[in-house]
Amino acid sequence: MKSARRRRLAKFGLIGAAVTGALTACFPVTVPMGQGPMSLQRDGTSIRIAVCEDMNLTSLKGLERQLESPSEWSVFLEAEGALSLTAGDVITITSVQEHLEVGVAREPQIQAARDIEILLQGAAEDGSENRLGVFRLPASGLSETAWLHANGEEAAGPCDAANGD
Repeated sequence: MKSARRRRLAKFGLIGAAVTGALTACFPVTVPMGQGPMSLQRDGTSIRIAVCEDMNLTSLKGLERQLESPSEWSVFLEAEGALSLTAGDVITITSVQEHLEVGVAREPQIQAARDIEILLQGAAEDGSENRLGVFRLPASGLSETAWLHANGEEAAGPCDAANGD
């Protein structure tokens, strides 16, 4: 009786391992969700977005929310067009307005107790099409001297921590 139960458990364990292996092989994860290779910095009352990989951008969307109302995201930037970006390039609201067709463009609130989400769409160097960065602003707000990465780290350079360096 015990050996039959052990065989069933072993069989289900092998099936589970096979399914898990198949799923992880089909969906390789190189960057954790929401930690796309980009960073943010404040420039006065403006925001700077550094892109940390080569990408042919076709659309850009920026959203923000207060932590007290986590379900209420508001769009601060929405643009479409074609823009070739190289790792280390910095995007501002002004540069987006100069190079892309803009639907919405306003500076986000960049003080503490906020989340900012940046969605870049286009062809990235690894063949994927979307990059998402979700940033929780630190208690001190967004810095003018350090770059905030989606993994929560602040670094001196715009791409210093974005790829796990």
